[in-house]
Parts: sequence; C-alpha cells; structure tokens
Amino acid sequence: WAYQNISIVHDHGDNMERFIIGRQFLVVIVVFVINMVASAVDNTTYEESSADGKEENGWGFVPSILHSILFASGLALILITITLGQLTAQVNATKCMLDFCNNYLVNITIRISLLIEYSGLLHCVYLVQMFFSVVTGKPMLHSHTSFDDEGVVDHDEYKNNDEEDQVEQLTPQVQPHTTTTTTTTTSLLYKKIFFWARVVVSCTILLFAFYVTLYALFMGKTTMWEGIPSYISIVIFFLLVSFVGMMEGMQIATFAVVNMPEHVIRESPVAKANCDLVFRETNFQAFLIGRQICVTVCQFMIARIITIDVGNTNLWGVSDTLQTLVFDTGILGAIITTIGASLCWRIIAANFPLAFMSNPLVYIILRICLVCEGTGICSSAFVLARGQKYLLKFQTDEQHGIIGISDPNNNDDAADDDDGDHNDDET
Repeated sequence: WAYQNISIVHDHGDNMERFIIGRQFLVVIVVFVINMVASAVDNTTYEESSADGKEENGWGFVPSILHSILFASGLALILITITLGQLTAQVNATKCMLDFCNNYLVNITIRISLLIEYSGLLHCVYLVQMFFSVVTGKPMLHSHTSFDDEGVVDHDEYKNNDEEDQVEQLTPQVQPHTTTTTTTTTSLLYKKIFFWARVVVSCTILLFAFYVTLYALFMGKTTMWEGIPSYISIVIFFLLVSFVGMMEGMQIATFAVVNMPEHVIRESPVAKANCDLVFRETNFQAFLIGRQICVTVCQFMIARIITIDVGNTNLWGVSDTLQTLVFDTGILGAIITTIGASLCWRIIAANFPLAFMSNPLVYIILRICLVCEGTGICSSAFVLARGQKYLLKFQTDEQHGIIGISDPNNNDDAADDDDGDHNDDET
C-alpha cells in the first residue's frame, strides 16, 4: 500500500499539489461536520436537585461553570479533535512515515482528496497562483499552463536546468503535422477548456458562498453565540480568517526561509528575529504543535460563527433538499475557510517567504503558538501515539533502513556496521 499511495501522489504530474488542495478542504469540512453533529446545544436548562442542591444539566451532576467552560464553549470537543484526530496521528507519521502510509485508508483519503480537487470547487486558487506567477515572474509548472511532449513539465528536470533550458522546456515545440500531433493538440485544448470552465464555476461558487454567509450573519441566522451583534460577528469572522491564514502561511514561509542564504535573511531584522525564535532549540516542533492547536480552535470558531441555522424554515424559501445539502451541511463555509483562510495565504507565503516572515505580527503569533504548546493541554497525544504505535505495530523509518529522514542528525547507527566500514555505494 505504501508504494501504491506514494506513487499516486508523486509519479503522476502535479498530483502532490492537487492532493494538498483537496486534502485541505477535506480537513476543513470534517471540522465543520464535527462542530455540527457534536457541539453542545445552547438551550441546556439547569434544574436544582432537591437532594444536595447541585445543578443537573443533562450529563449528570456537573457544575454549571464547568459545563460552560468545557461543553457550551466547545472546548472539550476541540481538545478531543486535536488530540485524537490530529496530533496523535501526526506524532507517529513523523517517525513512522513508511508504515503510516502502508494502509488502504490512506489510499482512500488520497483518492477522495484528488476527486475533490478534480471537481473544480477550489479551482479559483489557481487563478490566485497565476496572478502571483505574473507578479514574481516565476513560471507555473503545471499541465494547464506549461507542457512538454506529455503535457506536463518535469519539476526536478526544470529546476536542474539553466535559464535558457528552462525557457526552451516551457516553450511548446513545433512538431510535424501528424495525426498524433493533431490529436494531442485537440486533447490539450479540451483540457484547457475544462480547466478554465472549472475556474469560472469555482469563482462563482466562492462569491455565492460569501454572499450567503454574510447575509446569514447580518440576519442573525447562524449558530453564532447569542448576544453578539451581527456586525461584531462579521468582524470576528474576518479576524479569525486572517489569523488562520497567517499561521498557514507561516508554516510555508519558515520552510522556505530556512533554505535562503544567511546574508539575505539578515537584511530583514524582523524576519531574522522571527527565524531565530522559531529555530531556537526545540521551538520549531513546539511551534508546529501550537500552530495546529491554534488553527483547529480557530476553525471550530469559524464553523460556529458562519454555519447557517434558520430553524424550521428555509433560507429564501429554497427547497428542503437544497437547504439540507448546501446550506445546512456547512459546505459553503468550508469553501470560504479553505480558500480564504488557507490556500491563498499559502500561495502568498510561497512566493514572498521573506516578506511574509518580516511581518511583526508573525512574532506575536509565534509566541502564542509556543505558549499554547507550553501549557501541555494536548500533551496526552504523545501517550496516545505510543499506544497507537504499539497496537498497529508501527516501526520507525530507521528500523526499515531509511537513514536520515526522521532524525537527520542521528546517524550513529548508520555509521557503524559489523566490520566497521562502508564503501560509498553502501553509504
């Protein structure tokens, strides 16, 4: 399964990017669904118990203050999702990449993600990508914008070529007018038309999603906590979208900046300070964990704010089927969150990593993420990861003979064999 799963993602053109786009939407829609089916209701009543005066709230005798903090606010649901649904798997996936990929559930997830991307729901992201490609002057290496004999540029070959070879590689070559060439040209034309049609549909859906969501917020027809004015809800919504987007972009920018020359980073004092903080001792791992906590918390809050709730009526009098499948499922909110709070920010960070890290807000967000991780609120994930590893019999990548992946600095075992020396080929 591992070989098949990795081949699907890496050996078929730009499937890796397509998988990431579809997977991001899948993650967000799961959060919206969990929030919809498992959130505590707001109209829970409390009744005094005649026996001992404790307050009864439907889950047994739980103090009202504890109920408000854990259940009514959604904190308990958020912690369960982060610990069980995210960090536990991520801890094992970091050290046991091969075994983690070696199951059919990963195969199903990859195919669903690719199917989501193929549907065109998120194709307006490519429009943003094209815009920044024009701004930065960097060519896009995708089958819908550049092609070789098979319709797609090989990424590794492109990067290893000099500038003249890159231009030549991105330029369609004139071939003799044969039946094969004509068929290929026609096929490419159909692909272009199909691609741009999905871009138009995606932009239309995104605008419709924003219109419906903002209308519902103004009319107070969402699951937003009671007592908060509609205009405050809208402000909080856009602030959360920006906050999540910053954290999504920070992950991309930190990986990009670390490969830049030191003197280039020093030219931006703010970026240098942010990089020094995130790569100090074990701060990078702590940042990734804290970032995951903050992103999930914000996604649940966004889901709570913009999930449509019109009671027993239908929005604008639409049919029950449309109300159930489109408005009530939270799919419109998931589209907004995936594009507006994740993918667009990732594209910006990938094109301008140093400028992104030069934002003073990045330092504040880094500190927030480190504080969240430092509280240990989700440290139980490490214990659960050990249990999952034992039950599923995961082995680390080093145990499989894959050297220098899980821990690049720990190669003592790789340096010693039975007779004490390696030749270059074996190493």
